[in-house]
Amino acid sequence: MRLAPLVPSTWDHFAVENVPYHGRNLTVAWDRDGHVYGQGAGLSVWLDGELVHRQAGLTAVDVPVRPGRAADAAHEVDDLANIDRTGYPAASASYTWRGDSPANAIDGQDFALDVPSTRWTGYGSPNRSDWLAVDLGAATDVSDVRISFYDDGGGVRTPDAYAVQYRTAAGSWADLPGQQRDPATPVRGRPNRVVVQPPVRTDGLRVLPSRVDGGATGITAVQAWRAEDERLTVRLQDSPARLRPGQTAEIGGTVRSSRPVTVRPALTLPRGWTAQPIGPGGDLRLTPGRPVTLRWRVTAPADTPVGTRAPVRLLVTTLDRGGPVRSTADVVRAEVVFDPADFATPVWDDDFGGTQPEPYRVSPRFGEPVPELSQADGALVASANRQSAAVLVAPVAAPAGDFAVLLEPRAFAGSAPEDSVLLGRAAGPDDLALAWYNHHFGTSGADVRAGGRDYGDDATGGCCAAVTWAPGDRFAVVSDHRGGLTSWLGHQGRWQLLRTIPGGSAVAPGWSPAIGVRLTAGRLVLDRLTVVARGPA
Repeated sequence: MRLAPLVPSTWDHFAVENVPYHGRNLTVAWDRDGHVYGQGAGLSVWLDGELVHRQAGLTAVDVPVRPGRAADAAHEVDDLANIDRTGYPAASASYTWRGDSPANAIDGQDFALDVPSTRWTGYGSPNRSDWLAVDLGAATDVSDVRISFYDDGGGVRTPDAYAVQYRTAAGSWADLPGQQRDPATPVRGRPNRVVVQPPVRTDGLRVLPSRVDGGATGITAVQAWRAEDERLTVRLQDSPARLRPGQTAEIGGTVRSSRPVTVRPALTLPRGWTAQPIGPGGDLRLTPGRPVTLRWRVTAPADTPVGTRAPVRLLVTTLDRGGPVRSTADVVRAEVVFDPADFATPVWDDDFGGTQPEPYRVSPRFGEPVPELSQADGALVASANRQSAAVLVAPVAAPAGDFAVLLEPRAFAGSAPEDSVLLGRAAGPDDLALAWYNHHFGTSGADVRAGGRDYGDDATGGCCAAVTWAPGDRFAVVSDHRGGLTSWLGHQGRWQLLRTIPGGSAVAPGWSPAIGVRLTAGRLVLDRLTVVARGPA
């Protein structure tokens, strides 16, 4: 084996551990003076846990390696990893230094580098101590937690102590029971491992590091490793599973085994959701070559905001007598979808059948003139010979709960770069939260503006979703009771989520339903505007 470390000569240490190599277990570590890992100074090589080579520098070297017999390695999964940094698992903290992020601690990387993108820290916190929490969305079995603490040698140091807690079924936090720690006290430069047997089933973990002097702490990685049973194959139906608020949908899966074994399946869900088993229940005795089909009726609460995306986990526990407790899992994304049938209370309906536009509050936007607005052939027509934009606020108050604004375009202008419709809620051109669709580019995003200030990605949800509109399609924006908005495209009776628009504190409750137009030239034609609230007709 030729070993040639391609690292800067200024690095004081690095390690690559437990690499499968021709049937052997390979570990390579560089520790300039030996103080980081405590395994000796220089470049060291271990095979199957035995030190086989050490040298003082980083020069290339040939290390003889006899091929070994490949063993069936246990399949391990880090249930906290979220490489995409979207959805679940979701990290949060009691305080975060402005250059860091809780999401950095669960991004699948573990680099003890002085780079903000690899760490969470509580530097600058007014608190005596801080915590980092991870919401899994749906419960899993936790038995092996590993935490890498960040230490820059200055304002952020290794904690003197730390607690690891799990979220109980009641929603409170409690210390993980029966913790076995290695090492016993926190150290830098290596994972601090917390083993729990039997495993604890939970949908949330929290780490609380602390220093005696009240100084700041940080974490580069927190992981929860789960060993799966290599004999089992566990599958849920294709993602995403689509549910309507308060309605029941079936979710199915299969479990099979290469050897006879008894298992206990469970479907874990977001808090407040329920599952009723259909068919086999309780413990199952699996026979090789005979997969077992499992099905559940799953219900999301009636007040679940549409656009909610959350995990559903099929967790199958192996019941070997005297053997280790192992849980094998598959996860799919469940999506709570919009259906106008769930919004049965009419608030406003304009088919543009009159000769004059209804008394909308019309304002210019982007410093551009208002296009000419007229009604003809049962449609609202916006006409312009130069780039123009307008916000039209409906003459109705926004309902107190969830409501939807639906807009059906008839035809677009065919102009560039602007050929857009907008919809959502607003109080005028300086106070609005509107999703937009640009027909020229085939994209959709959102604008959030309050008090004349434009908000960024944290409020708009980012940009942009690719959209293909066809005549007869409708757009919708749903405003929920928590202050968020979602935008949707309806095609042949099926609604597709386009964007989630957090909005947050920028959106005032008094903003009314609203639409907008923006075009460079030509005629943009709208067929109907409808506003409906959730509730009975």
